[in-house]
Amino acid sequence: MQCEERRLFSEALVETMRDPFLVLDGRLSVRQVNESFLRFFHAEKEAVEDRAFFSVVGGRWEIPALRQLLEEVLPKNTLFKDFQVEREFPNIGRKVLLLHARQVQFTEMKEPMILLTFEDVTDRKDTEKRIHDLNMGLEQQVTERTSKLQGAKGELEAFTYSVAHDLRAPLRAMCGFGETLLEEYAGKVIDDVGRTYLERIIAASRRMDALILDLLAFSRLSREEVHLEPVELDVALKQALEEMSADVQARHGKVTVSSPLPRVLAHRATLDRVLTNLLTNALKFVAPGTAPHVAIRAEDLGLSTRLWVEDNGIGVAEHHKDRIFRVFERLNKTEEYPGTGIGLAIVKKAMERMNGEAGFESEIGRGSKFWIELLRDPT
Repeated sequence: MQCEERRLFSEALVETMRDPFLVLDGRLSVRQVNESFLRFFHAEKEAVEDRAFFSVVGGRWEIPALRQLLEEVLPKNTLFKDFQVEREFPNIGRKVLLLHARQVQFTEMKEPMILLTFEDVTDRKDTEKRIHDLNMGLEQQVTERTSKLQGAKGELEAFTYSVAHDLRAPLRAMCGFGETLLEEYAGKVIDDVGRTYLERIIAASRRMDALILDLLAFSRLSREEVHLEPVELDVALKQALEEMSADVQARHGKVTVSSPLPRVLAHRATLDRVLTNLLTNALKFVAPGTAPHVAIRAEDLGLSTRLWVEDNGIGVAEHHKDRIFRVFERLNKTEEYPGTGIGLAIVKKAMERMNGEAGFESEIGRGSKFWIELLRDPT
């Protein structure tokens, strides 16, 4: 009775397993099949039990590698997992299955058997294929768009070259001939009106040349590689002030620096341009007859440093504050304060390229406080 109970328990255990499976003997014939196998393959029990495994459900199992693995399970007591079979099966169509096999010993059977289970991964494999195809499609789109961007970049560089050379050439010619005419006809038959016209031509060509140079600088900021490295703010600022010393003296200006200044992470050439533009504006935008006073200090913000450039200039009206960092946004007449209207746009773009920020505080008639913020050097 005890043996019969064990047999019934084994059969009940077999029938409750959700995955399809077969029990094979040493000749690879089917000794037992569970209901899950029959339901999955739409097969009859009589068409499966006591038949050679390689002939059941349409005989789709004849795969040399699979036969070799099964033939080694009992003699060598081996097992295998995740052997993939992708076939068209009668009644159920295409399926992707993972086969797992190992040796087992049933109490009612004298010889060891092979337990062969079947895992249906069709949906999973189809999903993986769709994801793979989607990724490949995305990679192809990225490749194509990168190629287009490279082409656009090449066209932009060609345009920049044309601007730098072809457009500036006639401006230099206008300016050069105008200056020559003034020099060679000094004291000769050119009345005051003619001289005024010539001076205006020269001034206009110089302004246009400066505008083109600033546009080129703004364009390069978007394209050039910017590698951040430790930069001593004291050193960078000292160099910028030395280069602008003639302008400071001509305006009878005064610049005070609260040293020492910290070391930050920046791109040196880009930072130099930012400092030059901020100092130029601080010296230039003062009321007529006022000597510019500029104060420079650093504020420690923990992980970053904020460098302030404070002036005693004319200030910026509240309703103009949103415009000041835009390209070509001029808040004053060119005759009063010469410039291209791009300087602060360059500052903004440059700080973005260096993972920094730029901003300002200002009141009409009470000066402006411009600031730039950069990461501190952690070393």
